Amino acid sequence: MPRRKQYKISARQTAIYDVIVAELQQNPELADYDMGTIEISIKKKITLNKKSERYLNQLENLKSMLFLTWKILNE
Repeated sequence: MPRRKQYKISARQTAIYDVIVAELQQNPELADYDMGTIEISIKKKITLNKKSERYLNQLENLKSMLFLTWKILNE
C-alpha cells in the first residue's frame, strides 16, 4: 500500500503555539527538548474501495467471534 500524503507545518505558525509549548513544558520528560522544532502533521484520509470495506467487515466479525469463543472457554 502506498504511503499516505502528509502535510506538516511548524507549530510556530499557529495562533496556539504558546499554549502548545506551555502544555508540553509541564512534562518533565521534555525538559531537554527544543520547543522551537514542534511540528504539526496531518495525513490524508485513506479511501477504501468496496472490496477493502468488505474485508474490514469480515475482520470485525472474526474479532467478535474470537472474543465470544475466548469468553465461553474461560468461564
